[in-house]
Amino acid sequence: MLDDALMDISRAFNESCIGKTMECSIEGPDKTGKYLLARSPYMQQVIIPNESDNKIQNIEITDANKCSLRGKLV
Repeated sequence: MLDDALMDISRAFNESCIGKTMECSIEGPDKTGKYLLARSPYMQQVIIPNESDNKIQNIEITDANKCSLRGKLV
């Protein structure tokens, strides 16, 4: 029951980030090399296409779920 409440809160917060641009820290490629993994200022995982060599990027959040965000470079 508590887990369900926390999951709902996490999903709602992540969804509130859609459309925002955040300065994110790039951690590196995922295990497939197709995407880069980054961290938002709130420590959410952000998944973006592998198109950058910079360590800090402005990323527009385009989608969200309970565990992570998706975005694109701006």
